Amino acid sequence: MEEVELSQALGRTLCESIVARERLWPFSRSAMDGVAVRFSDISGATAEKPAVLPIVGSAFCGDRALLDLPAGAAVKIATGAALPHGADTVVRQEIVREIGDAACIERATHVGEHVFPAGEDAKEGEVVLDRGTRLNGAHVALLAALGVQWVPVHAIPEVAVLATGDELVDTTMPQGLGQVRDSNSHMLAAEIESAGLHSLPLGIVPDDPNLFSRAARQGLKSDAFVVCGGASVGVRDVVRPTLRALGVRFLFEGVPMKPGHPVAFGMAGRCAVFVLPGTPGACRVAFEMFVRPALLRMSGAQRVDRPQLLVRLAEDLHVRPGRARFLWARFEKGALGPWVRVLDVQGSAVLRSSAQAEVLLRVEAQQEHLAYGTTVPAYLIDPPGIDRLPTPAHFAAAIAIVGQKNAGKTTLIERLAPLLRDAGIRVGVIKHHAHQDALDDATHDTGRVASAGVTRTLLAGPLGIVDRSYVEEPYANDSQLLQQALRQIDGVDIVFVEGFSESALPRILVTRSGVDGTRVIADGPYMATVGDGERMTHEPHFTWDEVGDLATLLCRRFKSSA
Repeated sequence: MEEVELSQALGRTLCESIVARERLWPFSRSAMDGVAVRFSDISGATAEKPAVLPIVGSAFCGDRALLDLPAGAAVKIATGAALPHGADTVVRQEIVREIGDAACIERATHVGEHVFPAGEDAKEGEVVLDRGTRLNGAHVALLAALGVQWVPVHAIPEVAVLATGDELVDTTMPQGLGQVRDSNSHMLAAEIESAGLHSLPLGIVPDDPNLFSRAARQGLKSDAFVVCGGASVGVRDVVRPTLRALGVRFLFEGVPMKPGHPVAFGMAGRCAVFVLPGTPGACRVAFEMFVRPALLRMSGAQRVDRPQLLVRLAEDLHVRPGRARFLWARFEKGALGPWVRVLDVQGSAVLRSSAQAEVLLRVEAQQEHLAYGTTVPAYLIDPPGIDRLPTPAHFAAAIAIVGQKNAGKTTLIERLAPLLRDAGIRVGVIKHHAHQDALDDATHDTGRVASAGVTRTLLAGPLGIVDRSYVEEPYANDSQLLQQALRQIDGVDIVFVEGFSESALPRILVTRSGVDGTRVIADGPYMATVGDGERMTHEPHFTWDEVGDLATLLCRRFKSSA
């Protein structure tokens, strides 16, 4: 803890809550130019019987003495001026008619109108800023208004940064065969400084135990020490063995994530030690997930994680299961809701994707195939421009109901919908209409306006609204049609999609004895199967009498993100 002058407090983190030592503001003020009055003197004023009050003085900002307002009188007052003794209301200038030295008021307002009361911003003894607040300009202004000259803040931790590797050269040096310029230490120093901490760059050392040991001794004198490179278990990966020899006690080594698996953390006395992968993409992800939150906590911050939100994929995504996967992505410009598109190159050694990214997606270890529209948690890395800010999600999940004709797909939706509605989940349906040649024929009003060039109409009636959108050319395939339909549906939490059997959405298979057909149904996996026969797959199976259990499964899986 330390105290700094107010002029040096920007960006620092409070180690104590700030309590107002006085009222803010200390006196009642006028919110308008007008006249200050006692409300009791104007309460019955009308155009036919106005209140006519003699003006006995004027009050302006900066006046050091308060006027006394006698009963039955008025004082002219400026915005921000202190209210005279006895006054409780300000009548704005626009509705005051001056007649000589008197104010004519033709209608009553209400008591206290256009008055900022004393202590409006803060009362004496009230906590105005909590411990752990990182001070911005508005906080500094509040402290200044309260007369706070010295601010109690956490000391800024010093974070030493060291890059290791025989292949590394400084950014000022030419690259020889097998050499790369060091980017990690520059990224780390920049991120550390942007988080409000002090970075101490220690440069680059080769994969030599003696040279690394000498540099590491210097790094361990800081509050935290971040090493990038040499983090794995190869012959020349000397970092962890050398740090152990210097007294570092590792609390974990390796995390089931990609990229960033070799990340390790330990302590040497009071120094927090982080070992990060040397590949730039993996280094950045490991920093975001482990180092940045820990350093912010060390600096006293209460909120240490990046802002998180749920986003939906603007395209199908396939990843190898087994480890949690982190992927750089950007918001899909113009998409309805927070849709994102994963950047093309995601290798652990890639820099460009992380430089272009606005969000970092987290895909769980067991996930492998994620369909268009799937909800994925994301960390907001780079606040997008105002034209790219995402709007709230318009549905949490889309599920395809698939099966042969007459298997009971619509029946299943009919049974699920009221159960989900009772659980607070709003249900929408998209149904394929394969034989629809036109939305309306030329004799209908909607058909006539479509022929005139209108691209969308809404039919509004007492029971609801029908939304009709027209396209100049038919959709090339069902995938395009479904994606557009999903973009347009809103006001629901779960969308059941019927008739798009080949979609990559999560699917529920409906079967019924005696029903056979030629419809092509894509093979599993399925979220669940429903039917009157025995279980046919490894997925959860429900009979028609167990649809309530299926509704419970859907609630448990999707309600948290709905």
